[in-house]
Amino acid sequence: MSTNLRFGPELRRLRLEAGLSLTEFSVALTYDKGHLSKVERGERSTSPDLARRCDAFLGANG
Repeated sequence: MSTNLRFGPELRRLRLEAGLSLTEFSVALTYDKGHLSKVERGERSTSPDLARRCDAFLGANG
């Protein structure tokens, strides 16, 4: 399984575990909601910047 296909579902799991809607998460990260939705579904690659922001915001420790 590619990194993008693993990253998206894990991102969604962590976001939901944090009790955040996709809208709340997108506002907190200042990223487009549609873009984040596609990343979570594995339809779009994540950038290193987005990965770092998600990691820092969710406290995922890498």
